[in-house]
Amino acid sequence: MTTTVALYARTSTDRQDLNNQLTPLREYASRHGWEKVEFTDQLSGARSDRPGLMALMVEVGRRNVDVVVITKLDRLGRSTVDLLNTWDQMENHGVRVVVLDQSIDTASPAGRLLRGVLASLAEFERDLIRERIRAGIAEKRRTGSYTGGRPQIPDLTRDRVLEAHAAHPDATMRELANMIPPYRTASDRERQVSTATVCRLLQKHRLEPSRAIEGETLVS
Repeated sequence: MTTTVALYARTSTDRQDLNNQLTPLREYASRHGWEKVEFTDQLSGARSDRPGLMALMVEVGRRNVDVVVITKLDRLGRSTVDLLNTWDQMENHGVRVVVLDQSIDTASPAGRLLRGVLASLAEFERDLIRERIRAGIAEKRRTGSYTGGRPQIPDLTRDRVLEAHAAHPDATMRELANMIPPYRTASDRERQVSTATVCRLLQKHRLEPSRAIEGETLVS
């Protein structure tokens, strides 16, 4: 069976040369005799709306990729939480991740150990976020400006859904939902964007996925 490897390279600006990363990635894939497909971005790693990464995650969701190879972990994201979310999505679809410069392979014991360390760091980041949210709510309650109510989708998450649809009009609702990082509600609960939420946002903006998949219907 042919192994398909996705090579992902990212630079922060279009003035930087992607070939510095693509050359060793291509050589690695060739040495293993893998069939390769390339995805690139020239945007900050702090941004989640990177077209190349979103296209890669679509292929991961469709199980068209067996291995993802990058030169450094920070090519996938700057935040530990975002990096771990991306890593988990790949692992959940049976995709192996290889990081050349740091000798990381998620199929190895050392790779699994690193994943555990990242999970601990991500939880630490989440704890800091929780503390800031609680402090903000406490201050609003003190001043009488806290209204509570039903959790709202953050503007950033809404924009990410619309940007993902614009970049990938052929993606299904499930694929679009999988591209979007989890968000936190005002009550400090982490929520993953659901297909129903994607449907409502697209309908609100008079957009529709070009195709649906079983069990996913547009909601009114």
